Order: sequence, then C-alpha cells, then structure tokens
Amino acid sequence: MNNNNFENIPRPKYIKEYRKFSTAFRPRKYGEKSFWDRFLIQSFISIAAIAAVLLVNSINVGFTNMISDGIRTTINWNIDFLKVLGTFQNIGNIIPEAKKNLGVAEVGMEIFEDSPSFIMPVEGEITSEYGERIHPVFQTVRMHTGIDIDAEVGTPIKSSSSGTVVKVGEDETYGRYVCIRSGKYDVIYAHCYKIIVEEGQKVQQGEIIGEVGDTGITSGPHLHFEIQEDGKPVSPMEMLIKTQ
Repeated sequence: MNNNNFENIPRPKYIKEYRKFSTAFRPRKYGEKSFWDRFLIQSFISIAAIAAVLLVNSINVGFTNMISDGIRTTINWNIDFLKVLGTFQNIGNIIPEAKKNLGVAEVGMEIFEDSPSFIMPVEGEITSEYGERIHPVFQTVRMHTGIDIDAEVGTPIKSSSSGTVVKVGEDETYGRYVCIRSGKYDVIYAHCYKIIVEEGQKVQQGEIIGEVGDTGITSGPHLHFEIQEDGKPVSPMEMLIKTQ
C-alpha cells in the first residue's frame, strides 16, 4: 500500500486535540523561560530589594547610615538642584541686598567699577544739556560740564553707578556736592540740600546718597549731574545710553 494514502485517511477529532494538549507540556529547551518563571524571578528580586532597604534603615551604624543617606540624597537631588537654579536666577538681586544687610565685604567690587553702567539719579525734566550754553545766572556763553535735572527740594538722589565716595564738600559754585568714583569715572552730584554718605564709603547703583537742593549758584532747585572720564567731563546722556 502506498504510504501517501495514509495522509488522506480521516482521523478522529480526539487525536488532533491530544496533539495540542501534549505540546503544552512538552519539555522546554535549555534557557527558555515561561511567563511564570519570569514573574517569579522579578518578584523575588523586588522583595529582596525592599528587604535590603528595610534592613539598612533598621541598622544604626555609620556604614549603613551612609548608604541610607546616599539613597535619600539621590532621591532628593532633583528637588535640591531646582532650588539652586531658582537661586541663581535671582542672584543679581540677592547679592546687593545681602551685602547691605549682612555687612559682607565688597569683594571684587573693583571689577565691576572698571566698566560701570549708569542710571538717572532723579526723575525730572532736563532743563540744561551738556555743552556750551547761556548761563542762566550770568547770561554769558559758558561750557556746561553736566546736565541739570529739575526736581523739588528734598527729592532723593540715587547713585547713578556703584563706586566709592571720594569727596563730600561744599563750594560757592556747586554748593553741597558729592563725588563718587567708579573705575576711571568720577560722578558728581551738585547743588544738594543734604548728603547722607561719607568719604570712603562704598555705594551700590540705585542707593540713596542725598537730596536735591538749591545750594551754590543756581536759578532754582535742581540737580547738577556730571560725569568725568579720566578727569575730563563727558556727556552724561551719552554715557547713560551707551551703558544701557
């Protein structure tokens, strides 16, 4: 009989089901893991890790405390790092306030004074520009070495730049005045009513240094604001624009 004819003989249904059932329990090849094998291994590893953490926390000795602290440090690192970033974002505002409140030495301030920036010392109308002009009192053409800013007597004067007070004085022309040095620049505030800083004192940009007045030769209350570079007057408005 031809063997190929056996393949065409119908087989009972139970034989096909038996083959399916037998393959489910056939021996697995070496290294092949079932779902349950993997599940049990992962569960064992997880339980062992939890037990190790609990054991470390329960033993109060230096080595285990170091491990425990290391775990906590690792977990909290992201939070602490974000706090540090937040601190750096506001560092420009924190440092001047800390220096003023805590009396911290002005370390490295000279670095910033070498290339200072300038701000307007008071708010008000500029009534006289830098350059030649007709003097409001003498009515003659004279060189005006700064700008005049109109303001009421007693208006607070802010330091235009950070620096060191090198001169506090009074004379017939400027009245009460203060000179603050910022690197190669001397900044003069004249016709003051009151000056509240002293020679040798270091000041920060924006710090109140005195009050507007009408002392000296003036035609009314205002602030004479002057900037000298290496001893020579320069335009305050140009310096304000240049350093913004």
